[in-house]
Amino acid sequence: MGIIGDNLEFKQIINNTDGQDDPMNLERYRIYCKGTRLRAGIAYLALAEELDDRIIAEKGSALITIGAPPEGLVPSVIRFIALESGAGLAELCNKVGDIFFKYSALERQLQSAVHEGRPIQYLLDLVQPFLGNSIAVIDPEFRLLAVSHNPDATEDSLDQMPVAEDTMIAPEVVAFFENDNSFVNAKGNRGPYFYDASIFPWRNLCMNIFVADEFAARVSVAENCHKFRKYDAELLSLLVSFIQLIYSSLGNREKNMLPQERLAEVCGDLLNGNDVEHWRIRSCLINRGWENDRSFVCACILFGDYVNYNRAAPYYARMISTDYPGCVAFEHESRITVLVNLRYYDNSTEKFISSYIEQIRDLNFRIGFSNVFSHIVELKAYYFQAETALNIGMKYYPDMWRHGFSDCALLYILSTLSKETDAKYICAPEVILLNNYDRENGGELLRTLRTYIDTGMNAVQTAKELFLHRSTMMYRLERIKELTKLDFKDPDRLLWIAISLRLIEQVSN
Repeated sequence: MGIIGDNLEFKQIINNTDGQDDPMNLERYRIYCKGTRLRAGIAYLALAEELDDRIIAEKGSALITIGAPPEGLVPSVIRFIALESGAGLAELCNKVGDIFFKYSALERQLQSAVHEGRPIQYLLDLVQPFLGNSIAVIDPEFRLLAVSHNPDATEDSLDQMPVAEDTMIAPEVVAFFENDNSFVNAKGNRGPYFYDASIFPWRNLCMNIFVADEFAARVSVAENCHKFRKYDAELLSLLVSFIQLIYSSLGNREKNMLPQERLAEVCGDLLNGNDVEHWRIRSCLINRGWENDRSFVCACILFGDYVNYNRAAPYYARMISTDYPGCVAFEHESRITVLVNLRYYDNSTEKFISSYIEQIRDLNFRIGFSNVFSHIVELKAYYFQAETALNIGMKYYPDMWRHGFSDCALLYILSTLSKETDAKYICAPEVILLNNYDRENGGELLRTLRTYIDTGMNAVQTAKELFLHRSTMMYRLERIKELTKLDFKDPDRLLWIAISLRLIEQVSN
């Protein structure tokens, strides 16, 4: 009734609800008929003059009238709103029906979102227009799992809450919360509660999430756009009930999974671009004993031509996860992806490779490796590195069985640069000029320039590598300067020259 009262456009002359009710406890509405006993959970609509002389009502029933009935006629147990005369009963029915439909639709959308496996962020975005204030979900490690995007929020709202890397709330805010007894002690609260203004200039209406009776997250609504209404706590309870379903369903499903299977599932979700809550990642790392590790590598494995992928992939993924310490392997895009914890290999990718070099060669695998990274949430970006290393390596060095991104990065950059247009249209004009000059005159000025730049512009070393007399070397350099007017003191120009030399070489090969 509080929500109905707030959403009705008619002028109210009596309202005894004070906004204190559950927004979802009224199941339906109906038009009042004489002799009707008012049932709990139903909102009755009536013209004041058509009410019985004596109204019999159950506690929890509701009544909305057009016009004010005689004083004392409406029992105090009824939640009651009287509207100013002038509105029609049909118009009132339409307005109340729209309100019921709006909130019923919200509940159905929340149910569908949980059923479809939508992330918590999606649920927040559904409910935020109904609450009107900013909403955030924070895990025990003070990470923002989700935060609503409220266009009406003030600059110091949750939308602009200071965060550090990996969506971690800023250290100064975390330090305040950790030393605030009211914030810490509230972790055991099972219902809605208020956290008074402190480090932020507004109150927060909060509710906790639990998994296996342990505190898992806190949902907070900031009083930063408008004052809290009495029924906002019930709207928050509705939201939290569905977030709790997400936590509970994931927890129940993962109880029957091995730690490596749970982590493999999370890694697969990350690679597929799905939103993965930080508590899931943290839970998986804790179960593997990896929560404090910060040195990982992603590997992408391609089978040999004679291996049937569909039959062999599940077997080899299980084998790697079981037999290779610190590894989690899973299928992704017709390849096997491996997350390697380098703590098991003295933080060395080379040691991991050398540990299984014979087995990998015998299986005729081809492997691409990413650079080392620190956080599992970055897996998708480093999978791209591993996949790129594998693809570039197989193209240019098909006889090699292992390819690191650091070894293939330049080739990737060069191939990307020349993907949309011919390399000659990207190269520096000095390089094009020298290339044409050498072709027409049988010279080696381009090779001389490449070697000179590669040796750090050391003329003596360049002469040694090209087996040139010093005077010949100096003549070539002067001839290059004469033809190109190249300024060897311009670092940006030299970088372009160096890239252009490799592009020309790539095209030639």
